[in-house]
Amino acid sequence: MNKTILFLALGVLLGGLLLAGCAAEPEITPAAAPPPTPAVVVGEGGNGDTVSVVQAAAEARFPLPAPEQEEVVIVSSDNCIACHTDEETLKELAVEPEEKESLSEGEG
Repeated sequence: MNKTILFLALGVLLGGLLLAGCAAEPEITPAAAPPPTPAVVVGEGGNGDTVSVVQAAAEARFPLPAPEQEEVVIVSSDNCIACHTDEETLKELAVEPEEKESLSEGEG
């Protein structure tokens, strides 16, 4: 008897879900577009112009001017070739490697 009631309840539940899923979608009509938000004047800028809230907020967040981009200089390989092929400069800059003592040499 308990199984019969359980199966009956599950059947009614599944049938209700099936009918609810087949229901027609309600028609949604879009509302009219909202009016534009007026700009509130905060005060006057340094040159006498009025400053809006958006401008004042941007100036408060970014008090420093944007950094200017540095010019990228592309170095040619002529300087490298000239330095590496000059024997006098190579001899001046050359460093002789120090001899490392191996672990098998010495006392002990």
